[in-house]
Amino acid sequence: MARAATGFFRRPREIRAPATLLRATAMHSARLNLLALLSLAAVLPAQILVHDLMPPSGQPSSFPTQIVDLNGVAIFAASGAHGQELWRSDGTLNGTYLLKDLNPGTAPSSPNLLTAAGNHVFFTATVPGIGNELWRSDGTAAGTILLRDGMPGPTGGAPGALVAFDDCVWFTSYDAASGTELWRSDGTVAGTTLWLDIYPGTNGSNPSLLTAGGGALFFFATSPGAGSELWRCDGTLAGTSMVADLNPGPAYSSVSTMVGSSTGVYFVGAGQPGTGHELHVSDGTVAGTHLVVDLIPGSSAPSYTSLSTLGARALFSCDDGTGTGSEPWVSDGTANGTFRLGDLEPGTAGCFATAFTPVSPSRAVFNAYTTTNGYELFVTDGTVAGTGLLVDLYPGTPSSNPSSLRAALGGTVFAATTPNTGTELWFTDGTAAGTHMIADSPTPTASSNPQYLAKVGNRAFYRAYDNLIGAELFVSDGTAAGTGVVADLAPPQGDSSPALFTDTPNGVLFRASTPTGYGLWRSDGTTAGTLPLSFGSASNYFDSLVSMNGVAYLNGYDAVAGYELLRSDGTQAGCSAIDLLAGGSSQPAELHVANGRLWFSARPLNTGFEPFVSDGTLAGSHLVADLHAGAGNSMPDGFTACGPTRVVFNAYTPTTGNELVASDGTAAGTQVIDLAPGNTGSSPESFLAAGSQTFVSAYTTANGRELWVTDGTPTGTHLVADIWPGAGYGNPQQLVRLQNGTLLFAASAQGQGQELWRSDGTAAGTQLVGEITPGNTGSNIQDLVAIGDTAWFTAEHPDHGRELWTSDGLTLTLVRDIYPGAASGVVSGTLRPRGTRHRGRLRRLRRQRRPAGLGQRRQRGRHHPGRQDRAVGRQRRRRHRRLRAGGR
Repeated sequence: MARAATGFFRRPREIRAPATLLRATAMHSARLNLLALLSLAAVLPAQILVHDLMPPSGQPSSFPTQIVDLNGVAIFAASGAHGQELWRSDGTLNGTYLLKDLNPGTAPSSPNLLTAAGNHVFFTATVPGIGNELWRSDGTAAGTILLRDGMPGPTGGAPGALVAFDDCVWFTSYDAASGTELWRSDGTVAGTTLWLDIYPGTNGSNPSLLTAGGGALFFFATSPGAGSELWRCDGTLAGTSMVADLNPGPAYSSVSTMVGSSTGVYFVGAGQPGTGHELHVSDGTVAGTHLVVDLIPGSSAPSYTSLSTLGARALFSCDDGTGTGSEPWVSDGTANGTFRLGDLEPGTAGCFATAFTPVSPSRAVFNAYTTTNGYELFVTDGTVAGTGLLVDLYPGTPSSNPSSLRAALGGTVFAATTPNTGTELWFTDGTAAGTHMIADSPTPTASSNPQYLAKVGNRAFYRAYDNLIGAELFVSDGTAAGTGVVADLAPPQGDSSPALFTDTPNGVLFRASTPTGYGLWRSDGTTAGTLPLSFGSASNYFDSLVSMNGVAYLNGYDAVAGYELLRSDGTQAGCSAIDLLAGGSSQPAELHVANGRLWFSARPLNTGFEPFVSDGTLAGSHLVADLHAGAGNSMPDGFTACGPTRVVFNAYTPTTGNELVASDGTAAGTQVIDLAPGNTGSSPESFLAAGSQTFVSAYTTANGRELWVTDGTPTGTHLVADIWPGAGYGNPQQLVRLQNGTLLFAASAQGQGQELWRSDGTAAGTQLVGEITPGNTGSNIQDLVAIGDTAWFTAEHPDHGRELWTSDGLTLTLVRDIYPGAASGVVSGTLRPRGTRHRGRLRRLRRQRRPAGLGQRRQRGRHHPGRQDRAVGRQRRRRHRRLRAGGR
């Protein structure tokens, strides 16, 4: 598959450090700060391998599937080191990552039935102790939460048949009191409720075939005295009722398939006695619900397949028993308007048309077989004259086998096979001239085999195969240059994938993968000094690693304590568990250090996930407050200091939804600050401590998502500025603070895309710094970091692509067009500050960069690539002096 010059996947490597820095530092200290080395590696060319933790041995695949669009971001299920879990991608390498390991470790939670509705993706997942239940994600780890534990215990309520309607997800689920009934969720725990107990009692109405069409939700359900019949819901309880008892009395209507149209639904089933499974239509009224036509009179029935819709019309394949075989048909919901679109394969064999996919409001393409052409791409406008072969992609009788047809990129994308390219990604606008291959695999005749194509924003995401990385996530903007692999989500076993670096007096600790699984490692920057630290289990995956008072804390597995809070000083003897739940696992998460204490979420006995605080000992670790009383989960996250004694964070309660909470570490000193009164919640995020205050992005109905500030009290909490006036989303993100106190962040305003903003904490002082990309597109700022009085970030410009920019809060400066022209020179997610969390150690490292005794002139000379010895440095300095003097 052809790849763009920049922006797509680069294969991960092992831990590497600059060679010159390692040599110089070795003369002073055996221990190096790997975090500093990784940041310096971007600017120093020579690198050496510290330690190959996992030599290459095989190429696994992540097999991404169920890709859905969440406001231009792809949410999908994929397999990797964590088993099959939920992932997200914005189409860039660094914008592609695991959202949350719901079933910690290598076991999968198996996300399924992914469905986008409103501002969330809903899905089912299976987690030990909870079972198969309904979850949702807003595209962030904190916003990926359990919505309902319908059947407490390992079984679960087995939610199913998820469908989006009215900005909510509607689904079927079981509980002991009602059986299987219709449920609805708006994405909040409080808003996930039984919609209607259609069959009162424990039997359940067993709703099925949930389908949105014509501005309503249709489904079949069983009610007392009526059997399984067609129901309609307009989003209100009063508007939820049975449409018609097609098979009167307790007998049920047998229905095999149903699809939505612009006016209602079409379905295939046996309604009235004496008819077989025939095509029916409904607009949600009794009069508008009827058999369309009885193609084979009596109890016999034709074979309906591939039922789809094109506006208000139905498209399908059907063998009506007249000797033509299975051919394409169209129906407008009337008997006269239901007819065969042509006998594409003359005789009794039939063309077996499948995968009808709209390519425009009035045209659809589909796959069909003829003896002359094999399986190829056909097109129809709903008339006999407008139905026929679109293009023979694999000339002659062999088949191109068009598959995975999806409406995207302004037409339809699909996979097809040709003799010279193998199976690759194609596009059509419904015309022969507008049908072409988007990109070919770099190896002649090799196939990338695109599958699971999905429209996400103005791009297509899909799974495809690359012989170097396996079956992984790809993206396309419709051009060959803009088509390529996004990321290797299941790196080869030769990649240790080091991450989560933190510092201790005995070395840098980090997470890495080896043939035995994930675990904690420490390194002093040498091969001999890079060693695993064990808690007694062969594999130990963790997603939080922080340091406090020279000790590292993580959430992981201990062979005795289970999944608990772990601590290490960087030595094997200093590894121990803080067993918060003896005999069980408290499953700590979201570890943060604030005001000299460790804050995190954990699930002790008799509560759900609630806020905890710790001084690093078992005796000094305790539940802060049971915000969602009993077994409910408040799911706290984002713990951030707010002055010297308080910490603020996001947590859920049944009466407030996800809201801002302030705490001094005691139950009495913990208070919910309800920014959005009621149970909707403001969902605070992007916390930034600023002296005695904390800035936060939060949502209210009146103002949308905007910038707020709090001192940890209700009276000291207020909206800073309504950047997008009214209910629009200013959506401030990536908050940073310059040394002079200026707050900088990325936000959007009406008529603008995401750009850089500044604030002094007042409405008048909250202003746009400038537009890098004018208009609604915006520059899509990422990687915003503050160093002193300067902010560094990456941004997109129509003439420069994504490049490195700086700002002092007043002006915007392009540092350099690293890849000249519209191509992107900077990879998102790679920008690292060189002096924040480890500023002291970085200063020490900078002092150690050159052997002792060398003067400043020597150091300046050695800063440049290529000056690896003293003689070369002296020669070049002499030459520079001659040039400055005008000599040769």
